[in-house]
Amino acid sequence: MVAGLIHSCTIQKRFQKQELTYTAATGTPVIGQTVTGGTSLATGIIDQLFKGYLVVKTVTGTFTPGENITIGKTLVSPGPPPVYTTTWTATLGTQTGYTNSQGAKEYYWKDNQTGIPCRFYSPGKSPVVLNMQTGTFVPKPLYAMFDASVTLTEVEYRIVTTSVGFTGTYNLDPVIPRSTMTGIDHYETALKREPNP
Repeated sequence: MVAGLIHSCTIQKRFQKQELTYTAATGTPVIGQTVTGGTSLATGIIDQLFKGYLVVKTVTGTFTPGENITIGKTLVSPGPPPVYTTTWTATLGTQTGYTNSQGAKEYYWKDNQTGIPCRFYSPGKSPVVLNMQTGTFVPKPLYAMFDASVTLTEVEYRIVTTSVGFTGTYNLDPVIPRSTMTGIDHYETALKREPNP
C-alpha cells in the first residue's frame, strides 16, 4: 500500500445500456421500474420505453431469450402453487447492447470498487498556472493518486468522492502508471469534474 493515501473514493465502471425486445405484453411499464426475468432472475431498471422494446440500466445477470419478464411481481397466495400479481408481463425476445437512433451507444455508471484509499492533490506549490495563450492565471488541474492494486482506465472508469474539499464526480485523463524497479508502484491521474453525473 502506498503511504499518504489520506482520502477515499468509489471507482465506478461504465456499462452499455441494454435493449430488451418483447412480445405478448400485458399491463403498462413505467420508467424507473425494475423488470425481472422469470427464469434467469436477471434484473434491470427501465430507462426508456419504446414500442416492442425496453431500454434498461443497472443490469444484474443475463436475461434468457423466451423467458417471461415481469414488473411488480407480488405474492398473493403461497399456494401450492404460489399465485402472483404483476403490473406488467411479457415474453422476452432478445437482450442486446442499446444503440440510440443516432447510432451512438448509451452507457450508465455502476459502483465497481468502493472505499478505495486515494490522495487528491494539486502539483507544485502554487494553486494556479499561467495560460500562455491568454496571459491569465487559471487553476491547476486536480490530480489523484491510487495504489497499484486498483483497476482504472480513462474511459471505462470514473471516481466519486465525498472527501472534504473534493466532493464530486470526476472523469480520469490520463491514468499514468508509476513504476519502481519491482513493478508498478501506484497510479496517478488528472481529474476533470463531471458536472452532471
